[in-house]
Amino acid sequence: IVWNKDLKKEMKFGDEIVKVNDIDFTNLNLCDLITMTSPFKNAQAIKVSVKNENGEIKELELNRE
Repeated sequence: IVWNKDLKKEMKFGDEIVKVNDIDFTNLNLCDLITMTSPFKNAQAIKVSVKNENGEIKELELNRE
């Protein structure tokens, strides 16, 4: 689900989040995801790499408000 109206211009339902900051999600298993330190905890900005249905990867930077 894309919850932010501004983000809906950049990504859509079905796009795959492949990376957050320096964490590659393409080969990360569920146990590693649950036990890892959150990449969001202290970050003022978060870089998210998103792959669309055409296989194109776009990097978005999300800032905390």
